[in-house]
Amino acid sequence: MTKPNNEWRSLVLSVLLAAGFAVPGSAQLLNSGQPKANSEQPPATEDVSEPIAVDSFSRSTQIFGQWSVQCSERSGRESCFIETVIWQSGETPQDLVVVRINQGAEGLLGTIVTPNRTALSRGVTLKIGETEQTANYVICGPVNCHARFAAAPGFEEAMKSAEKLDAIVYVFAESTLRGISIPVELKGFGEAYQRLQILDPQ
Repeated sequence: MTKPNNEWRSLVLSVLLAAGFAVPGSAQLLNSGQPKANSEQPPATEDVSEPIAVDSFSRSTQIFGQWSVQCSERSGRESCFIETVIWQSGETPQDLVVVRINQGAEGLLGTIVTPNRTALSRGVTLKIGETEQTANYVICGPVNCHARFAAAPGFEEAMKSAEKLDAIVYVFAESTLRGISIPVELKGFGEAYQRLQILDPQ
């Protein structure tokens, strides 16, 4: 697993990962009673002649270096993606950045999940050597934000052959905008993406 540098933890984690997840409560359905049956009309009975349809669900994971291919199937329809997770080290590890890749009709589609309270207007800058790609934020929740990008052909090929990419997240530290570079290992990405193209062709 890839671990972030000390600068990222000291400047960002104490602020960005303070929020918790809300646990939904449960509700109880109360029966208000049944009306009296009409003596001239017998009460309706459940028709058990037809079988009840039950949705099937399964999940599978394959590991390729630092990347995993994850597939889920529901009622015969399968969807797959690949991802890598950069974790916060400590007694209770938490995911800091998630890079998730889907296969689109015209190539690689990426989602970057980062902690909340980042500079949304700057997006996330992805760099492989001199090749750059920008992921723009599209939605935020209580804990994290999602930025998405459609990889240009040159960037997609660079991801397959490079050893790492740098994900630069912009935050405000003491009222100053700073870019924090988070290394993302690409070991196993090429094999994982090739597997994804087989499992989920477009």
